[in-house]
Amino acid sequence: MPIYEFHCKDCNENFKVLRRADACEEVLCKHCGSKRTVRLISVTAPTATNENGGLSTFAGGGG
Repeated sequence: MPIYEFHCKDCNENFKVLRRADACEEVLCKHCGSKRTVRLISVTAPTATNENGGLSTFAGGGG
């Protein structure tokens, strides 16, 4: 199951939820219990294999 990040419009907190993709319609805030939450777009750092066979990330520029 993927981890989704949400933002609460009432208490302005961000939180993460482990949930099936088809079960993200109504998520209660972990901090205040509000139903006024929105799912955030997650940003991931792209990775690639470097010349030595290890992983390197483009985000840090140190590959």
